[in-house]
Amino acid sequence: METSISRIAHDKIKAGKSGLLLVPDNYDAFAVRVLAARSSVRRLDLMYYLWHDDHTGRLLFQEVFRAAERGVRVRMLLDDANPRKNDSAYLALSNHPNIELSCLIRAASGNAPSCALWKLYCAFSR
Repeated sequence: METSISRIAHDKIKAGKSGLLLVPDNYDAFAVRVLAARSSVRRLDLMYYLWHDDHTGRLLFQEVFRAAERGVRVRMLLDDANPRKNDSAYLALSNHPNIELSCLIRAASGNAPSCALWKLYCAFSR
């Protein structure tokens, strides 16, 4: 990519538009995530519903961990269906001083109330 993702988002926001960047191709979307992790300098925020322990999940985990090792403040919000308390990858992430790992905890019905989800999102996006 010739232009940084943050530059594109900044320009869109400056023009009064959403900073959201939709990437329809799976390979391009993965590349965007890797490049974002590699180019992060101060902060990297990630929100995932599912993060699988597959090839791409492990590759992205490595990039996130490397960013934290460089001093980048990493904040991850994951659905509570993801972590397993004995999973070494999650333990490594949650024990790293530059990584803040948060889990979205669902209500007993299986669906988090929208107001609770909104409060959690607002707290995370600060």
